[in-house]
Amino acid sequence: KQWYQRRVRVANSIPASTRGTRILLNALVALGLLAKEGEYFTLTQVAATYLVQSSPNYVGDVRKWFCHDYFWTSMRNLPEFVKEGRFSSTSLANGDSENKSEPPPFHEMVEVYSRHTSYLTARVGVKMVEILGPWATRRKPFHVLSMGCGNGIVAFTMVHKIKSAELWVVDYPNVIQVAKEYAEQLNVTDKTTFIEGDLFTAPLTGLYDLIVLGRVFFQLSEEQAVFLLVRLSEFLTSNGRLVLHETISGINQDPQPHLFSIQALVWREQGEAYSLSYYQKLLTRAGYAPPTVWPVEGSEDTLLISSRNLIRAKTKSKLKPLM
Repeated sequence: KQWYQRRVRVANSIPASTRGTRILLNALVALGLLAKEGEYFTLTQVAATYLVQSSPNYVGDVRKWFCHDYFWTSMRNLPEFVKEGRFSSTSLANGDSENKSEPPPFHEMVEVYSRHTSYLTARVGVKMVEILGPWATRRKPFHVLSMGCGNGIVAFTMVHKIKSAELWVVDYPNVIQVAKEYAEQLNVTDKTTFIEGDLFTAPLTGLYDLIVLGRVFFQLSEEQAVFLLVRLSEFLTSNGRLVLHETISGINQDPQPHLFSIQALVWREQGEAYSLSYYQKLLTRAGYAPPTVWPVEGSEDTLLISSRNLIRAKTKSKLKPLM
């Protein structure tokens, strides 16, 4: 159903001033989100598809992520972070530069991101099912573990399609609450076990046919990443699959991974959008086979799919849990 109104009518329905509404609507025309015919404005196909809440492809809620205080409070101090080469909580200012304060905890930022970026993770989940679905359907039962699950949609998509699947998801307690909401929407709650904890110490038992890690490595050092991969290899069946979905730099000319690295710089003390060769090195060190590489159309992420090698790597890293 097409939206088609004069600016005065729009101003009265918001409500807002006629001048402010006129300026806003004309700006949206310039951006290609509205079309103008005389005094009337109508939605373009792009706006109707992605910015109308009733549309199945609606992505407007992502504004709640990009407008979040954590995002902008951190970016305000980018010059200092560039000089130091890392995140420094003591340098963050909230409001006036003389009033220093700590940013919201990282797990709160993860919750906001998970809640409002489901349109991105849905595409990753569909791609994973496309690649691994035929293999997964032959395994009964099919046990899946999702570490750093976020909203859970990537793993939920697989479990929804594979009838024999059972799922375990791990993330911060507040993020797990977001995953529970999406699990209920996708009708997979009864097939899912929710585990509150961090990547390094969350209690895991049994073996899994598929282990999924989503956007966790950008915040880890190389030694932490190897430690985590080795830990998870103990829970992966001998012919199981490991799936990483990450924003990877250098695969094409897309600038997004480099911009994502800027975000990592202002959020964490280490990490960035790493290259494909870096992930290949991590997997080799941790005792996994070379990964196959699957770009996800319409997403910033790339899927890396690997399996265990017969000869496992050993590590003596002593690491603290990621908090």
